[in-house]
Amino acid sequence: RRAASAGDAEAPGVKLHMLDGSGGDAEGEMEQLVDAELLRDRNQSFEHFRKSYRKNEAIEENKSILKQKYAQAKSLAAQVNSTRSRINSLKGTIEQLRKERAAQGLLEDGEDGQPEVDPEEERAKAQIDEEKTKYKRGYAELKGLKGEIEHLQLMLERSRKTLQKDFESWFVTMSRQAIARERADAVRAGKGGGKGAKTPVKAAQL
Repeated sequence: RRAASAGDAEAPGVKLHMLDGSGGDAEGEMEQLVDAELLRDRNQSFEHFRKSYRKNEAIEENKSILKQKYAQAKSLAAQVNSTRSRINSLKGTIEQLRKERAAQGLLEDGEDGQPEVDPEEERAKAQIDEEKTKYKRGYAELKGLKGEIEHLQLMLERSRKTLQKDFESWFVTMSRQAIARERADAVRAGKGGGKGAKTPVKAAQL
């Protein structure tokens, strides 16, 4: 069964922990002896390895940053959609005002030959201009957040693969060492594979 993933999913100025995705960081963990009983449960072995993994702290920190970015993007998207709804509502207001004025015969030109100005319509137009500015600013910020989220997702996927690869290497090494220790202990005790011997650890298959 496949071990748990390290890249599972989600603010401006937050420093990201860069992970180069290179292997070989399991060497330190390989030096410590592991209880053979632990190695018989692959998932428990993975959790043991992950907690002592040098890059795990950076992985968890980036997962936390990604979660913040997701929340920020969700909030910003709601604001952008709300702004767009207000623009559409204001446009509807202007259209309704013009229909009402037309019904009352108030759309004719004034004494100077220019259409009469409706103060309420002018206010609605000014509000539309303001909302459009907000919309463009929010949309640009949302687009930038999307790029940051995609970058974080890529980093976490690479680190997940590196963690998985390093775990497999560590697990194989620890399993072989455990088997060698059990055999040596059995020889010293003169028991071989007889009564009282522990269930042997099986080396992982890559």
